[in-house]
Amino acid sequence: MIKFLYGSGNADIRYKTGFDGHNPVFFVDNGKNKYLFLDDLEYGTYDNVGRKAFGVRAMRLDPYIDSAKENHDDAALRCKIAFAVLKSSIIRKNKVLISKDLPVDMADYLRRKKIDIRHVGEMYPDRVTKSAREIKIIKGIIGRIKIAFKKIEFILNNSTIKKHQIFYKGKILTSEVLKKEIDQIFIDHGLKRKTESIVSCGVHSAIPHHCGKGPLKPGLPIVADLFPRDERTGYFGDMTRTYVKGEPSEKLKKMFKAVSQARDNAMKKIKAGVSAKEIHEECADTLRCHGFDTKDGQGFIHAAGHGLGLDLHEKPHVGPSSGHLLEEGNVVTIEPGLYYRGIGGVRIEDVVLVTKSGCENLTNYPCKFIQ
Repeated sequence: MIKFLYGSGNADIRYKTGFDGHNPVFFVDNGKNKYLFLDDLEYGTYDNVGRKAFGVRAMRLDPYIDSAKENHDDAALRCKIAFAVLKSSIIRKNKVLISKDLPVDMADYLRRKKIDIRHVGEMYPDRVTKSAREIKIIKGIIGRIKIAFKKIEFILNNSTIKKHQIFYKGKILTSEVLKKEIDQIFIDHGLKRKTESIVSCGVHSAIPHHCGKGPLKPGLPIVADLFPRDERTGYFGDMTRTYVKGEPSEKLKKMFKAVSQARDNAMKKIKAGVSAKEIHEECADTLRCHGFDTKDGQGFIHAAGHGLGLDLHEKPHVGPSSGHLLEEGNVVTIEPGLYYRGIGGVRIEDVVLVTKSGCENLTNYPCKFIQ
């Protein structure tokens, strides 16, 4: 059996080859040898250093494209190229493992051509535990994200409140202003957004994935959730803090205290062998003990965390229905939050490394609520 992958931006291909190009590529792994098929626009970008580091043989795809063009089957060209690759003298295999990422039309065409296609849930399940190299990369990304948070805090600390507005350098401070500063820091430090960063305030902060827009208001929660990707390696970082400029309500203070305690309690419980579901339940129990229930789409309405690596969200899932046991080497986020439509939201997110006896906080950054 061989493993057969296709696409651009495919995390499994990046994991086994270190390659991330613009055009779709084919990757074949027979357990002994690995082949990466690149068109002539991409072939020269996979340098010898990358090939040696990952033990991958780069192959020109264009001869297989030419062969596919001579195939007059009623199928998309990419499907015929896939067949040409699998029937080449290098591969010549009929039994193939594919993942859910392979396009349906491609899988159907290969079956029509008598290729024995078998689906596998996880092509490389070892991705769930991180190597020393990967841990170093993720920790470095978080270090650069913290530069953006220091900038956010600097701006909030150096802003003023006038007539129920926050002013910075004589202008009303908005979500867009902070995001522009964040983007510049990302550019300067080799990070790239996958989607828009979250800097949400007030009613917007009560919606966990609302990106935020418009003026930031005094006394209301400002949720900053930054999750960029490292341009060189493709790995993600993820970090969230919640701030208030001015005096928050007593309810907001209690929410922040509860969320902080939930994070701390969850981290104390983390170690190899503990179920990920228990970590979520620890967060939920702590928030309930502080008087915060979840009902009617309000309260603690998302999972306590997720795995982090070449995908922003990957296994292990740290949620109420998770079936995962934590393993040494897992890198996961811990991000309890509370959300109420009449008040706003509070979320704190750190990234931790699971160890045999506990966890290491890779974020290791203070949570200062009032700025």
